[in-house]
Amino acid sequence: MPKIFADPLYRDCIQTATRSKGNERYGSLILKEGRVIGRGFNRAIAPPAFRLERVLKQGMANHSEVEALHDALMHLEDTQGADLYVAGFFPRTGQLFMHRTFTCVRCIPYLQEAGIENIFVPMPDGWKKRPMVAAAREATTFTNGTHSKRLDSVVGEYYLDSIGVTL
Repeated sequence: MPKIFADPLYRDCIQTATRSKGNERYGSLILKEGRVIGRGFNRAIAPPAFRLERVLKQGMANHSEVEALHDALMHLEDTQGADLYVAGFFPRTGQLFMHRTFTCVRCIPYLQEAGIENIFVPMPDGWKKRPMVAAAREATTFTNGTHSKRLDSVVGEYYLDSIGVTL
């Protein structure tokens, strides 16, 4: 069993991701000094009358990273120097994301502005630390056809049922 599966932060991210909608589901935690100060999942921000596919394609949804920032700021938490942990899965197959890199170019400007220092992405042997500069550079490669690129970048064959999570 991969070491990351026993990590409480990883399990928390995945459990939070189950609240998301869409063809990729993410959960994010912002930690500062060992304490969770923000939590988020992918969330539509358009009126319910819009079809989910349209909401996602037209960018009318917040990513889990931005939602975690919003949560921290709504609770008057100082995000300067904090770290972001993000994990997710493909709901159609239940395959868990294990990436060597951070893949969201859309969230980088918000994370930088908020002073997030590092982004942690899951790998089978534990969290991989990505300093903000490296994460920003890596994320730029995930534009145009991002979903298929992200799918191709997943490391290993790990699934939700491996960690006892069901949708």
